[in-house]
Amino acid sequence: MKKKVFPSRIIPILRDNIPCGKRHAIHQKELAHRLGLRPSRIASMVQYAKKHGLFICSGNNGYWLPKDIDELERYKKYKIQIANSIIGEIKQIDTFIDGYKKSHDSSSNVKSKSSKGDKGNDSKPI
Repeated sequence: MKKKVFPSRIIPILRDNIPCGKRHAIHQKELAHRLGLRPSRIASMVQYAKKHGLFICSGNNGYWLPKDIDELERYKKYKIQIANSIIGEIKQIDTFIDGYKKSHDSSSNVKSKSSKGDKGNDSKPI
């Protein structure tokens, strides 16, 4: 039987079970075992708690609560680096799409995958 965690209990449960400070971080599987939940449930609980104001940091070493404002600022800088990397990748994709569309304009009568009726199962990349 699945263990039910009510939304009103998520933040207190996580606050009581996620350690303070990056050097004391806890991995998702360990936290799940401690609470008797599936790791996927832990991930959704963390997401919920973050959306509702609990600052939970995460990285390769697991989850932790920031021990002070400096640790939270370092975590913020880390997240900004990730966001900038994603934005850079999106810009590269946009540049490629723009170039592709210019070289394959509608006058060449090339149909898109969706207009061919297939489900995008081509074995060749663009």
